[in-house]
Order: sequence, then structure tokens, then C-alpha cells
Amino acid sequence: MHDDASSWAQRREEYADWVAEEGSFFLVARDGARAVGYALVLVHEGSPTWIEPRQFAVVQDLAVASDQQGKGVGRALLDRVHDESGCDVVELAVLSANESARSNSHSPVDW
Repeated sequence: MHDDASSWAQRREEYADWVAEEGSFFLVARDGARAVGYALVLVHEGSPTWIEPRQFAVVQDLAVASDQQGKGVGRALLDRVHDESGCDVVELAVLSANESARSNSHSPVDW
């Protein structure tokens, strides 16, 4: 594992590349003035060999403050990603090592 400083330096570079992509966007969840979560979303064109979806959204990063986990912040961000992207398909991958995220709120979503 890399130390925090080098990990975040690399991640900042990735974020800069991602937000430069056309159609990408950030959402920030707030509790008053405090940011309590965010989602970084990339919107991609569909496959040239499939009719649907014409576009799909990928949640590249989703984070919720530890004291706000389990309170619906992540689900609210995912719902807003769906609404803001205009895409019927929204992809979110959760690392198997992220037990908190896997057990909290990443059950199927009804849109």
C-alpha cells in the first residue's frame, strides 16, 4: 500500500483527467455547510453494437463521511446521479475489501 501523500497525489491526477472528460460531473452531499459525501460520475456513449443504452453513467468514486454512513447519504447520491445523468443505466463497482459499503446500502435500486 502506498503512503497517503503519494496515493492522494496520484488520485488528484486521476480526478483531473476524469473531470476533463465531456459529460463528467461531481455531486456533493451537504449537511448544512458541511460536505458529507460526494460522487464523481463519468457519462459514456453506448456500444456501437448495441441499441440500448445510448449512454450510461459510471460512478467512478462515491464517498460518505464515516459519521454519515448508513443514513442514506450514499443512496441519495446514487439517486441524484441517475436523475442528473439522464441515463437509464448507472454502474457502480464496490471493492470486495470495502465491507462497509458492501453491507450498507448497495442493494439494487428501483429507478
